[in-house]
Amino acid sequence: MMRQLFVTLILMIYLTNADAIDPFTFESAAQENLYKTLTEELRCMVCQNQNLADSDVTLARNLKQQIADFVKQGQSKDQITTFMAERYGDFILYNPPLRKDTILLWAAPAIILLMAFIILFIKIKQTKRD
Repeated sequence: MMRQLFVTLILMIYLTNADAIDPFTFESAAQENLYKTLTEELRCMVCQNQNLADSDVTLARNLKQQIADFVKQGQSKDQITTFMAERYGDFILYNPPLRKDTILLWAAPAIILLMAFIILFIKIKQTKRD
C-alpha cells in the first residue's frame, strides 16, 4: 500500500513538471532569451500575481505561443509588449508605464504604507494615554 502511494506521488510530481518546460525551439539563443524575458515580465491575466512563465492555464499557454511566434518573426521586445498592452491593457505588464491613468498603481504602495504608519502612530499614542 505504501509503495503504491509512493509511486503515485512520484508520477504526479513528474507529470506536473512535464509541462513546465516550454516546447518552443528558436533559431538563436538571443530569441530564446527574449522569449524567456517576455514571459517572465508579462503577467498572466487569469492567475493572481503570476507571470506567464510560471502559469500553465490555457490563456497563458496561448499567450506564450503567440509570444514565441512574434519572437520567431523577428519582432522586438518593445513591439511585443506594446501589442500585448494594447490588446490586454496595462495590467498585463508587471511594470506599467508611468502616465496619468497609471499614477495610482505607482503611488498606491506608498500611500498604503503611509496610512499604516499613521494608524500605528495613533494606536501607540492611544496606548500611552491609557
